[in-house]
Amino acid sequence: MKDQITVGSIDGSVYAIQRSVHFIEPVPRKEIEHRIASAYPNLINQNNMIQASSAHCLTNYQQSPSSLALSTLKTPREVQQLLAAAKSCSYLYAIEIDDKDPASRLDIVLYSAKPIQSAPP
Repeated sequence: MKDQITVGSIDGSVYAIQRSVHFIEPVPRKEIEHRIASAYPNLINQNNMIQASSAHCLTNYQQSPSSLALSTLKTPREVQQLLAAAKSCSYLYAIEIDDKDPASRLDIVLYSAKPIQSAPP
């Protein structure tokens, strides 16, 4: 298993966290869902395992929640992207599991227009 955490921060405040897990041996999708359900009980039960502040935010980022989270890194251009995203999307939380079953990839994306203090339920 390869586990990578990417943190999007600006001036020491965290706005996005993405955890990417790549399984060397594919794992049944139901097993992955079962194991992360205790950490994210509300999110795992959402339609498509995604929760957003607005329908506009959901529409813009549903296909790739990671694109929003990864736009919150440290360069000035990306700061402007964060500010632009914050106008239409104050938060986005998503769990993405590889479409294949058994799955070889899991991504958990947590994004907030305000600094993140704790993980969502």
